[in-house]
Amino acid sequence: MFGCVKEARMCSALFCAIFAVTRSHLHRVAVSDPVTFECKGALEVDSYWKYGNEVLYFNRLKMSNQVGDNFRLLENYSLFISSALLSHQGTYECIRNSVGIATHILEVQVPPEVFITVGGHNAADVLQIDENEELNATCHALHSSPAVNLTWKLNDDYVESSLILHVSITNDGNNLTWDTFAFLKTFLQGERGNITCISSPQDMFTSKEVYLEYFQYGKFVSKVKPYRALLAIFSF
Repeated sequence: MFGCVKEARMCSALFCAIFAVTRSHLHRVAVSDPVTFECKGALEVDSYWKYGNEVLYFNRLKMSNQVGDNFRLLENYSLFISSALLSHQGTYECIRNSVGIATHILEVQVPPEVFITVGGHNAADVLQIDENEELNATCHALHSSPAVNLTWKLNDDYVESSLILHVSITNDGNNLTWDTFAFLKTFLQGERGNITCISSPQDMFTSKEVYLEYFQYGKFVSKVKPYRALLAIFSF
């Protein structure tokens, strides 16, 4: 139970009070996954579903353009979304005779696109760096929801925070997805090694890693091996 709201209706003729308890259920789902909002005890007479302040259904009549092809009322008046999108996030309420029966809060998670650039060049390109040249690398984690944390590793050791210039997070303007950037500035040690950027795991997804293998001589050409961890999706 995420929370509860108590609402009372007074029956003046019978001097009685009828109390209805609305439980708030939090649903975290991966983007494009289905989700069902139950409404136990709802009747099809004077029952309706709301999304925020907007009525989606009155009884079984569609009342909003928000109700697309992936919205459907089930036989028991539960609300089914076949493919959850970021635009579907928010609060859904099932109401009968002006009394709240159920409240559902939807959060949709999207994994980031993670990649490394070095000296402003995409790490998928062949790079040539002089020996003892300072490395300037940026890790990008784009279009995630929620925002993720980024961690650097050099030769399998976590990078000291003093080597990380700064981390910045920006949103798309609608607070639906976030872009995260971590900047690394250091000198490479040894003839060969690897640089790894790791994004933190989300509730619905595992962490993701991208790494760059380097060879250092007088000059070296780095061979990039981007790696994307398999997404592990768990039901909530």
